[in-house]
Amino acid sequence: MANPDLILLIVETDKKLVDFFLLTLNSYFGTILVEENGEKGFQSFKVHQPELVIAAANLPGMGGLEMSRKIRKRQHSARIILYSNKQQTAELIQAIESGIKGFLFTPIDEADLLHLVRDQVKKIDRLKQMNLVEERIILAEKEYDQSVRILQVISRATAMFFSSGFNEKTVTDVMKMIGEVIEASRAYIYKNYQENGEEFTSRVYEWCAEGIMPVIGNLSVTNKHLSTSGFGRWVEIMKKHRTHITGFVRNFKQEERDRLRDHSIKSILVIPIIVNDLWWGFIGIDDCINEKTWSEPEIRALESLANNFGAAIQKRDMDAQLLQLNLGLEKRVKKRTRELEFEVAERAMAEALLKDSEEKYRLIYENATDGILLLQKGKIMLVNPTMVEILEEMPRDLIGKQFSDLVLNEYKNEVDQQLQDDIRGPLSRSFYVQVKLNNNKFKWLELKPARINWYDEPAHLVFASNITLRKQAETNLYQLNETLEERIEEGIRQVEEQQQLLIQKSKLESIGELSAGLAHEINQPLVSISMGLDNMLMTLNDEVTDQAYIRNKIELLFKDIGRIKNTIEHVRIFSRDQQNTHIEKVQLSQVIHDALSMISRQLSEQNIELIINKNKTGLAIEGNHYRLEQVILNLISNARYAVNEKSKKENQAAFKKQITIACEKQDDKAVISIRDNGIGIPEEILPNIFNPFFTTKSEDKGTGLGLSVSYGIILEMKGEIIAESKLNEYTEIKVYLPLLSS
Repeated sequence: MANPDLILLIVETDKKLVDFFLLTLNSYFGTILVEENGEKGFQSFKVHQPELVIAAANLPGMGGLEMSRKIRKRQHSARIILYSNKQQTAELIQAIESGIKGFLFTPIDEADLLHLVRDQVKKIDRLKQMNLVEERIILAEKEYDQSVRILQVISRATAMFFSSGFNEKTVTDVMKMIGEVIEASRAYIYKNYQENGEEFTSRVYEWCAEGIMPVIGNLSVTNKHLSTSGFGRWVEIMKKHRTHITGFVRNFKQEERDRLRDHSIKSILVIPIIVNDLWWGFIGIDDCINEKTWSEPEIRALESLANNFGAAIQKRDMDAQLLQLNLGLEKRVKKRTRELEFEVAERAMAEALLKDSEEKYRLIYENATDGILLLQKGKIMLVNPTMVEILEEMPRDLIGKQFSDLVLNEYKNEVDQQLQDDIRGPLSRSFYVQVKLNNNKFKWLELKPARINWYDEPAHLVFASNITLRKQAETNLYQLNETLEERIEEGIRQVEEQQQLLIQKSKLESIGELSAGLAHEINQPLVSISMGLDNMLMTLNDEVTDQAYIRNKIELLFKDIGRIKNTIEHVRIFSRDQQNTHIEKVQLSQVIHDALSMISRQLSEQNIELIINKNKTGLAIEGNHYRLEQVILNLISNARYAVNEKSKKENQAAFKKQITIACEKQDDKAVISIRDNGIGIPEEILPNIFNPFFTTKSEDKGTGLGLSVSYGIILEMKGEIIAESKLNEYTEIKVYLPLLSS
C-alpha cells in the first residue's frame, strides 16, 4: 500500500528502466519523480526533499556518484541507492565509502530491488515514528514548562493579594504578569452589580499587550445589562454552572461573534469569579493575533487564579468589616507591633555582629560548601568538616595520610602530576578522580587545586566537590538513551493492543444490540423449514409420492438452510477478534448492504423509516470490510437511539422517525452519510463526541466507545469522520474515505 507521504526520486536516462522502476515501486511511494541527469536530479532533491533516491552510477553530465556526494553534503542523512554493471566495481567501492545505503548491479533483479527498498521504507517509517514521539514529548515538556510558569505567577499573585490586599495596583500588576506569561493580547476583569433590581456588569480592570487597543471605558464594555447584552448563554454557563467558556470567535453564535469582533478578538477564554458562593464577575483573556487553544493545565491554573481573586475579594471585604469592628484593637496591635519590631531589630543587629565575628575566623572551614584539603608534599595537613563528611573518616585518621593512598591506581599519575611542588605559576584547570573509602564505598571527586605557601613551604589548597550523584546520573542517562527506542516501540505496541480490545468490545456491544434482529433472521427460515417438512410428511402419509413435488420442497428447504448458514457465517466473521486486520479492496455498496441486513429488521419493528438514497455503485476503497461495517452499524445504532428518544418526548403519532443513508463520490473521495431527525447534539459537547468513554446515554445504554472506535477505524483507513447537528432537529455523520484508484 502506497504511503502518500513518501517521495521517491529516480535519476535515469533509459526509459525502459524507468518504466520498470515505476511499475515495481509504485505501491510503496505516494509521489515518484523522474529526472534524466545528475544535475537535474540534484536540483529536484533540493526542491522536493525525497525520502529515497535511486540513480545510475553513470549519468550524462554529473554522474550518479558525484550527485550522491552533493546530496549527502547538503543532507547527510539522505538515503540513496546506486546501480551499475558488474564490471564497474570502482563505483561500488566509492559508493560504499560515501555512505550510500545500497548498491545494485544491472540487469537489476526485481527481488533484490524490492528487498532493498522495503528495508529503507521500514527504516524511514520507524524514523518518522520516533520523530513524531519526540515532537509529542517536546510539546508535553513545553506545556509543562508553561504550566510551571503560570503557577509561579499565580503563587506570586497570591502572595501579593494576601500581603498588599485586593486593590487597583495589585490587580493591575497581577493582570500584567498573567497576560505576559500566557502571551495574551488582553487580560481584564468584569464586576457585576445591581441597580434598581436589575443586574449589570462593567469592565473594571484591564491590561493590554503592546500594540493592542485598550477597550476599558468604552460604552461597549460599561454598564452592560446581563439579560439584554447578547451574552445570555454566557451568563447561564457562568452563573448556574460556574464553569469557563473558551473557543474561536468564528465558531460562536452570530450575535456573540459580532460583538467580539468589534474588539478584534480571534479567540477568548472567560472564567467566573465566585465570592461568598455568589457570581461576582469574571476574568477574560483575549488573543487578537492568533486563534489560540488554551491547554487544560493553563485553564486549570487560570481557574485557580480566579479562585484566588475570589478569596482575595472576600478577604478584602472581611478585612473592611473587621476594621470597623476592631479599630481600637488595631491601634493597640500597631503599638505592640512597633515595640516588637524594635526588639526584633535590636536582636537582628546583635546576631549580625556575632555572625560577622564568627565568619572572620571560620570562613574557610565552617561555611564552605566544598570540601577543603591542605596538602604539603602530598600529605594531608588540614581538612574542613565538609571534607570529613565526604571521606567519611575522622580528622585524626586523615591528617598525616598521603592523599594518593585514597585515590584508585588509575588516577594516581594524574594526582601526582597536578600536585607537583616544583611547577611554578597558578593552576587553572580542575580534574576528576575516584576514591575508595574505608567502608569499601567509592566516590567521584572534582578537585580544584591552588598553590600557596604554608609556613614558608610550598603547599596546595585543594577544593573538592562530591560529584558521585552526577556521575551516576550520566551513567543512567546513557543507559536510558540506549534503550529509548525499545521502550518507545513497546509503548506503541501496548497502545495498539488496547485499541484492538476497545474495537472488539465495541463490536460485541453491536452484536448484543442486534441479537433480537438476528434471532428473527434465523427463526423465519426455521419456521419455513418446519412447515415444509410437515407438508412432506403429510404427503407421505397420504401415500402420494410425487417426486417432482418432493424435489421442489427439498430445494426450498436447502435455500432456507443456506439463508441460515449465511446469516450465522456473516455474524461469526463480523464478531471475531481481527487483530491482524486484512486490508483489501472493499465495495462500499456491499458493506452498506451487509450492515443493513443485520439491523433493518429491528428498524422496521421499531417503526423507523429507513431511507436509502440512490447509492453510487462501483465505489471501492482500500480497507477492511468488517471494520467498516462495524462503523456503519455504530452510526445507525446511534441514529436509532436518537429518533427513539425524540419519539418519547413528542407526540408519537405526529412524529415520523427517519434514518437516511447515502453513498456518493466527491472528487477523489467516497462519502457515506447517515442522517437522523432525532434529538440532536448540544453545540457545546459536539467537539467531545469522539472522545473515548464520552456519552450522553445512561450507564445501561452506552459505554462511550462506539464513536471513539469508529473514529479510530476511519483514521486507520486514512479517512476522516465529521459530525454536524442541530439540537432537537437532526444529526448527520459523514465518513470520507479515499477512493481506490482504478
